[in-house]
Amino acid sequence: SGCTGKPGITFLTDRYKKKFPVRNCCRFCYNIIYNSEPLYLGAQAERIRALCPKRLRLQFSAESGEEVKEMLELTEQAFMSEQGIVPEFAYTQGHFKRGII
Repeated sequence: SGCTGKPGITFLTDRYKKKFPVRNCCRFCYNIIYNSEPLYLGAQAERIRALCPKRLRLQFSAESGEEVKEMLELTEQAFMSEQGIVPEFAYTQGHFKRGII
């Protein structure tokens, strides 16, 4: 129905009833549409280690505090163990397997 002029998060729902968080950045008049599922690359820990990154960054958008805590713990376990960890919740790996980092 129009911009309220207040930054925040709303949701779009697709035809499969998945909710996509949308962060509105009113100051600069644009929106960021996030995936309905969190990006998790802990299952690809071995391949990521082979790239020899100096750092890893975790970025959160609309997750609750509990979801952030769970993701931090899983990621730490995945990168501290010899093999990646596959979580029990739904997630996406983005385009990592296609070579897009």
